[in-house]
Amino acid sequence: MSKMSNLSNVLDEMIQYGQGMIASAEELKRCGDGLIKVATEIKEAFSTEETAKATKPAKKSADLPREETAPEEAPVEKTYSFTDVRGALAAKSKEGFKEEVKKLISKYGAEKLSDINPDDYAALMKDVEGLGNG
Repeated sequence: MSKMSNLSNVLDEMIQYGQGMIASAEELKRCGDGLIKVATEIKEAFSTEETAKATKPAKKSADLPREETAPEEAPVEKTYSFTDVRGALAAKSKEGFKEEVKKLISKYGAEKLSDINPDDYAALMKDVEGLGNG
């Protein structure tokens, strides 16, 4: 077998291994995305149940005057995890808003995302959603 033929075989093997690695990475990403989606849905389901319990009326509807309308529910502010915020910031960075993302992190008195107070995540996410919208 000549050196060129041997080199060609080695390169073919490298290509196959590379393609296998890409396929594995794509499968891992798909699984990770699925886990995040399910965890988020479970979290939202439990958050909704707690909210419903907290807003139950004290009186039965038969005890209320007929002309009275149902009380308006206060909007529930969504809670975000570090992973949620990191994903949103990464997506905006990839969309070309890298400098704006850095400014937002600085706005919350931090040099990096992990330095931001989790209580500020909801406000930060509103700011992130506004990037590129005007």
